[in-house]
Amino acid sequence: MTKSYRQILGNPVLHFEQGTVLGVVRDVIIHPDTGRLEGLWIKPTGRLLAFGVLQTQDIVEWKKNIYVKDEGSIAEAHDVIKISEILADGRLIMGKRVRTEAGETVGRVVNLDFDTEQYYLRHLYTQKSVLGLWAYDSRILNYDLILEVLPDYILIKDKTAKAEKIKVPLIKEKDVLLDPQ
Repeated sequence: MTKSYRQILGNPVLHFEQGTVLGVVRDVIIHPDTGRLEGLWIKPTGRLLAFGVLQTQDIVEWKKNIYVKDEGSIAEAHDVIKISEILADGRLIMGKRVRTEAGETVGRVVNLDFDTEQYYLRHLYTQKSVLGLWAYDSRILNYDLILEVLPDYILIKDKTAKAEKIKVPLIKEKDVLLDPQ
């Protein structure tokens, strides 16, 4: 099943057997080099933690809600080495600018979606805006287009070069078919 970033914000995290609410999803933690959803930022209920992290490996079931074995699945970020390394790196995806190899700005990441079974990023949703108020030029980009997530922006493949390579052979074939000789 595919879920978007905007869909999961505010979703409850429930105890698998008892059905009690253990927390609420506040953000996602995605590994910038692999595109894998490694965990979720959780606002726990009934615990002294301001925020905790839930590793995707601790999710028992994810349908409308997220189910975990028990409240021990929600840990402090610095206790989970993989998560703390990703957070220390600082190469987040949401809100980051996206540029092509040619230097064209595509927009900022305003949403993303991922597979809830394999936990891999599938698409980035970008939008350009003027002074942060007026949005235009929305695009959906496949994860395969991403070359690198840099500290300041996300670098993607230049799609126009691909399109030109496809168009040239089609024009030549068409000219050959229309040639009366």
